[in-house]
Amino acid sequence: MNNLLDSFFTWEMLGSLAGAAAATGLVTAFIDAFFNSRGQIPTQVISYFSAFGILLLSLSFTGTLSLGAGVLCILNALVVSSTASGTIAGARRLMRGKEDSRAVQRSPRTIS
Repeated sequence: MNNLLDSFFTWEMLGSLAGAAAATGLVTAFIDAFFNSRGQIPTQVISYFSAFGILLLSLSFTGTLSLGAGVLCILNALVVSSTASGTIAGARRLMRGKEDSRAVQRSPRTIS
C-alpha cells in the first residue's frame, strides 16, 4: 500500500481522494501562477478541470476506464476540486497572515 507522505505519485494513488486532491492543488497552483496571472479564469474552474483530467488519466493508466467510471469522474472531480480549492484558499490565508475573511468582517452583535 502506498503512503502519500513517503512516496512519489503513482497512478493508483492519483485515483484516491488524497492523491487526486494533492495533485490537483499542485497543478492548479502552477497553472494559476504562470498562465492565469491576470485572473481571467476563476481558480475553481482551473481546479475542476485539473481534477477531472487527473482522475480520467488515473483510470486510463490503471486500465479501469469505462463509460460508467468516466461519468462518475464528473462527480468525483467536484469532490476533489472542492477539497483542493479549500486547501489552496487556506494556504493563501496563512501566507498572508490573515484570519478567515468572513470572521474578520463580522461586527459583534450587541444585546439590546
